[in-house]
Amino acid sequence: MEKQPRLMLYSFQKKWINGIDRVAYVGRKVGEEKNAFFQQADIFILPTMNECFPLVILEAMEYKLPVISTNEGGIPDMVKDGENGLIFEKQNPYSLADCIAKLLDDEELRVKMGNAGYDKFCREFTLQQFEHRMLDILSQNLPQKEKEN
Repeated sequence: MEKQPRLMLYSFQKKWINGIDRVAYVGRKVGEEKNAFFQQADIFILPTMNECFPLVILEAMEYKLPVISTNEGGIPDMVKDGENGLIFEKQNPYSLADCIAKLLDDEELRVKMGNAGYDKFCREFTLQQFEHRMLDILSQNLPQKEKEN
């Protein structure tokens, strides 16, 4: 029997697709429980309308999950539509459904986007990358004390 993809939804209702329980609302999870859900999921969906920079997307990318979300706040800096996830139109359930169907139907695309998201996470969003960028910003913008001889 073919493995059915599992989705992790942050704030969604449980749905039945073709008689198979494939979409689950998991609500707020923390710690090991959250990690277990990320490990079980095949797709991460955050259907938000008012987020600035949701760290949960970065966490999903770290677990190599393709992300489906909206073009809200800093999300486009994390999720590049068609590369490491899909962006859907806010308040448009048909747009969201199209994105879900596209990834449910294409395991190769899910894996490709998940790997691209993980690569982007490692390149741009690790603590080491954050610290490096912060030092660059500070060194470029703080006055340098001249050397005294």
